Amino acid sequence: MADRPQHAVVPYGVYLAVWAGLIALTGLTLGTSYLHLGSVGILTALLIAVTKASLVLLYFMHLRYEGRMYFTLMLVAIVTYAVFLALTFSDYGFRP
Repeated sequence: MADRPQHAVVPYGVYLAVWAGLIALTGLTLGTSYLHLGSVGILTALLIAVTKASLVLLYFMHLRYEGRMYFTLMLVAIVTYAVFLALTFSDYGFRP
């Protein structure tokens, strides 16, 4: 019989810490929305959102404990999405 792959056993404390981090980052997003930072505010909100998405991908979707292939596939999907998004907005930006 073939060996079954071993799954990482993650303590509940890790999930609680990640959840608390997501709650704190949500509060930070809310707090920065009241500050009028101009274009820096958009960059700040995007950085917080990317951090929150990374936490969800790494811990709740278990990419941290998977092999390199799954991480690479997720990265390729994100980069492809970013390219399509950039091309769409560049087309929209250059229209008369």
